[in-house]
Amino acid sequence: MKVNDTVAKRPSAVTVLLFSLNSLLDSEDQRDILDFDETRREISNGNTVGFLQRKFGDLIDWSIHSTEIIDDLNKRMANLERIFGVDMRAKAGIENNGLCLLMAYGIEILQDLFFK
Repeated sequence: MKVNDTVAKRPSAVTVLLFSLNSLLDSEDQRDILDFDETRREISNGNTVGFLQRKFGDLIDWSIHSTEIIDDLNKRMANLERIFGVDMRAKAGIENNGLCLLMAYGIEILQDLFFK
């Protein structure tokens, strides 16, 4: 999947997503644990945002992101899943919680934007 530069122009979109995911991890809500393999499938399918919307509803405010940013986030996440895949377990020690995987990919996106 080819990404566009929408997120590169607004890296705050990634930081907002990371803060939202972090907030979910910090909550006492049992929905905060996403199945690791299900999350990987949804990321691979380019459906990260739709998946989070289904799982968490309005706990994440997507209204602040344009359609272009959401599309770019989905593509960037899918690209990272193709690059790292199972190796993310070794790279970042993540193997249980899909939210942690999404946060790691968000960090990778920011790193890519700022340290090219």
